[in-house]
Amino acid sequence: MSHLPNMKKIFVLTFLTLMSVCKGVIYANSKDCSIMENSSVQKVYYVVLGSYDTLESAETYNYNCPDGMECWIYKCPLEDKTVYRVCYACFSTRQKALAAINEWRSSLYGHLFTNAWIWVNDGLGNCVYCPINYETDRPKQPLSPK
Repeated sequence: MSHLPNMKKIFVLTFLTLMSVCKGVIYANSKDCSIMENSSVQKVYYVVLGSYDTLESAETYNYNCPDGMECWIYKCPLEDKTVYRVCYACFSTRQKALAAINEWRSSLYGHLFTNAWIWVNDGLGNCVYCPINYETDRPKQPLSPK
């Protein structure tokens, strides 16, 4: 019975990781999983955990995250500069994104979602970093709406 707390932690971490995995067909190198922005006008709702002025700062956020909670990084033009947004997931509607944030805030790693916010983008964003899938040692695919 002494392993029960560890099993619960593993279950919650596995659950959160599985929730963040999206289907797709592109594998990319972990330092550059760039995809072109979608020309579609369909809105995409990204759950953002942080926004940084440099890619290195966004990567540092990931480095300090618990294993399995690393995020995708998106390069975004913002007025006269570029920012790098650390995104945990993306959705096809604002309601789905808000529901997910509220659910994650009450989870084991809820403190990571305290200041989460929703970035609305026209189509898919420009992904410049994909976290590694620890089971396959390959980068995960860029996020796609759920």
